Amino acid sequence: MIRKKLNKPLRPSYAIIGEGPTEHIYFSDMRGHEKLNITIKPKLPKHSDARNIVKNALDLINKGSDKVFCIFDLDRIQNNEKEKNEYNRLKFKYKNSKIIFIEIYPCFELWFLLHFTYTSRCYSSCEELIKDLKVKIKNYTKPTSVYEQLQDKIDTAIQNCKKLENYNKSIQQSQFYTKCEIYKIVEELFKSKQNDI
Repeated sequence: MIRKKLNKPLRPSYAIIGEGPTEHIYFSDMRGHEKLNITIKPKLPKHSDARNIVKNALDLINKGSDKVFCIFDLDRIQNNEKEKNEYNRLKFKYKNSKIIFIEIYPCFELWFLLHFTYTSRCYSSCEELIKDLKVKIKNYTKPTSVYEQLQDKIDTAIQNCKKLENYNKSIQQSQFYTKCEIYKIVEELFKSKQNDI
């Protein structure tokens, strides 16, 4: 009896580019715990401008990534007019491409906080937000591995992100306000994982 080989569709290849080590640690931990097929760049994260991040994303697409999520902490961008203009230009240029701009304001730790509670508070800095986060995650320091502590609260974080997004749309804020689009990455990765089963 000859066995037929099933033509299972190839799993999409995702890449994530984060500006700093916090994003890198979080998604590396998620990849390991959830058995996800993702590339995380750069290997040694350092804050970079939008142009270099997009350049790295284009390189990953040329190497076979189906979609590249680029995470931007808007707190840095908002304080530099030249960088803000360049960021907006690139975001518009690549809006219908395989490069997905993921915005957070003020910083990635907002994603962690949203695992515990909803907030639309406009934080003046990442340090101010981390004070609130330390109420939920005692002794939190930047960067730290927290995926295991947050793993069972991901659905709450996604709901809180969507609630925040709806709130921001309802008040029609300017570009820089409390914002967290990390849920878009997480939903896509988990949807891809479900399709593998």
